[in-house]
Amino acid sequence: MTGAGLGSVGGHLRVLLDAGLVARRRSGRSVLYYQTPTGAAVAATDAGNA
Repeated sequence: MTGAGLGSVGGHLRVLLDAGLVARRRSGRSVLYYQTPTGAAVAATDAGNA
């Protein structure tokens, strides 16, 4: 979807997960990542600075 390699995307998701900005859950054979409230607050703050 993004054009980035799987390893690159996985590395970025790991950093976001470790920082508490995203969480993950399993849905069948897929793993879904979603924003945590902290991640949403950071994104909203960053959008206000753009």
